[in-house]
Amino acid sequence: MPGRTWIIAALAALCAGLAAAPATAQSPDASWTGPYGGGHIGYGWAGLNVTENHYPRGSGNLEDLTYGLLAGVNLQIGERLLIGLEGDYAWTNMDGLIGGDTYGLDASASFRARLGYLPLPQTLLYLTGGAAYSQFEYVGLPIVVAAPVAPPQVFIEDWVWGYVLGLGLEQQVLDLLRVRVEYLYSDYPNWEFVGGNDAYDVESDLHMLRFGFVIPLGTP
Repeated sequence: MPGRTWIIAALAALCAGLAAAPATAQSPDASWTGPYGGGHIGYGWAGLNVTENHYPRGSGNLEDLTYGLLAGVNLQIGERLLIGLEGDYAWTNMDGLIGGDTYGLDASASFRARLGYLPLPQTLLYLTGGAAYSQFEYVGLPIVVAAPVAPPQVFIEDWVWGYVLGLGLEQQVLDLLRVRVEYLYSDYPNWEFVGGNDAYDVESDLHMLRFGFVIPLGTP
């Protein structure tokens, strides 16, 4: 938890700094319209509820740093409104013990729509939502009664679909550089798998708070 608290405090301070940043010089016809690419780094934490053979197995939390790439396209409508599409991919190494077994989250991707408002020409506030796709893993030992030797480990790795919602603040600091702070919440209601002789059902959610940079790539 101390790592998460430190990251949240740092990103909150950065968000306040972006909101208070002075306006950058822009040409009168400056626009947010066009494609862009960039990257992000932050912190993520996930909660898992595990059911084994229809009985509660336990719950727990996973957390770790996240980092990755993003790309998208914007369309500015008038002076204040913006719509767009964005895809991103994040690597991480979250893991933890639940009910004696190890669960992990190795990667997360999303494809989202964005709806934004420009209170100033260089400042964007936005909401975002869409599909999420994350890589979960399970490592455990099957229960074998009176086995003469230790049973082998069971390793399962699945990509699971869910949905994602979020919000953020993006600030233009140079003609070809924007920085952002954003929060994303993803929900994965149904990850089902068989480990050894047991059937598992896992419900999970994922929170990510992260800092990003964006480089405009020109107009369409």
